[in-house]
Amino acid sequence: MVGSSDRSTLRTLLDTAVAPLSDLTHTVLSEAFKQLGMPVIPQSVGSKTTRVELSLQQVPDTELPQLAQRVLQQQDFPFPVRPPLRHQLEDLLWEEGAPPGIPKKARRELARALYLPDLAQHHDRFLHLLDRLWAIEGPDLSLDEFSALLLNGTRPVTLSLFFIFPPRRRAGTEGSRRRLTG
Repeated sequence: MVGSSDRSTLRTLLDTAVAPLSDLTHTVLSEAFKQLGMPVIPQSVGSKTTRVELSLQQVPDTELPQLAQRVLQQQDFPFPVRPPLRHQLEDLLWEEGAPPGIPKKARRELARALYLPDLAQHHDRFLHLLDRLWAIEGPDLSLDEFSALLLNGTRPVTLSLFFIFPPRRRAGTEGSRRRLTG
């Protein structure tokens, strides 16, 4: 079960996630409250930012996970939740529940069976999907470098090569990225 410190973290993350609601008009804001299952705060209370803050404050701690689920299920209305924030929310929700375990063998077999050119016929949409679903930037590889690896036009690079079997640097080679793309 999630403790009170996790609920305060969840509330803080939700505060960041619902903050863009204050960019909506007062009328649309009331509809967004209803859609997300948040208490509707009347326009007479004050500014849109105040209404958003008060509405979130009125959500009981026990209902925060359900609100987080509803926020994550929103596609583009009233706002998309960016990957880093979405991942933090999902991690907290998964800690509370029991996420299904996926054995390494199953992940490897799935990665070997995937053929990237079939998955990425429209590479810009595919990269947008990757950006939405996974945090692929890290200290060693940016999204631009990753997209260059996937879409270099010389040799298809499968996800299994990069994610499941990370390249190892060996003495006398030009580097792992060069081996994958060249």
